[in-house]
Amino acid sequence: MKTTPKKHSDALLHIFGFLKKIIGSKQKADVLRTIESYRTGIYPLIVPLTLLNHYIAVHEVPYIQDQFYLNPYPANLNLPVSGKKI
Repeated sequence: MKTTPKKHSDALLHIFGFLKKIIGSKQKADVLRTIESYRTGIYPLIVPLTLLNHYIAVHEVPYIQDQFYLNPYPANLNLPVSGKKI
């Protein structure tokens, strides 16, 4: 099954559901704006993923923190960013 921005946005909104009662209204608006900006092609997927990961780590949401979707690669792989070689 091919992924699309719409499918990713749905997954991001599902993850956001675990945070919506924990974070403040400004943070909620920021997350929703970031997800929408990704869905419309303004931001790459890494932007909403990073923001959600930040709030999940700050508020220690263990169930969602361990999900593969948010951290698909081990940190020690040192994957290049934007095609740049490290």
